[in-house]
Amino acid sequence: SDLCIAGVVYSILSWLMSQSGMGMAEVDFSYFSSAKSTIAVALYTCILAPVTEELLFRGFLMKTLSKVSIRFGIVVSALLFGLMHGNISQFILGFLVGMFLGKIDVRHNSLMPSILVHAAINTTSFVLSLGQELLTGEIGAVIFSILALGYYAVSLVGVIFWFLKERKHPLPYSTQKQATRNRVFWSSPWLLAAIALQLGMLIMNEMAA
Repeated sequence: SDLCIAGVVYSILSWLMSQSGMGMAEVDFSYFSSAKSTIAVALYTCILAPVTEELLFRGFLMKTLSKVSIRFGIVVSALLFGLMHGNISQFILGFLVGMFLGKIDVRHNSLMPSILVHAAINTTSFVLSLGQELLTGEIGAVIFSILALGYYAVSLVGVIFWFLKERKHPLPYSTQKQATRNRVFWSSPWLLAAIALQLGMLIMNEMAA
């Protein structure tokens, strides 16, 4: 079935990227030692990662899994997206962001909005990390703290307003047939194997940290 194919492809891509050191965890922003490395990190973080991750998670996995039901596709693809980030804190953030991006994609029936939002999130993280690296000393630390708090405050307000607005436009509930598929596919060995693989990698990364 398509779900089996999705599970296999996901696992293979995960293994290949982990072997090449390209895992989908967030970029390590300590690589600001030169202009070239900073540009490389910026290109990967702000452009390459959002495009490739949205094509995989929302463009392929979510749309494939949504054949079960839309809610199932959003939740499972967000779960796998969170697990791909490799540690507990980024798993939680990745899962929530994945749910947010998935709903945006479904609402607009296009990957472009979720790509742009993903790029904006990564770009903001990159700018904050670069600012933390450049703003040194007590004054720099104060400036960075103000900028970071302002960003988080605006983000929190934006999320609250978005949540209140989206409550008026809920996703369609699963039909009885789709609910039955949900129960069947949650016990799919391919899906469980993909989740177990990523969960194992997450636990290993946490233990090695």
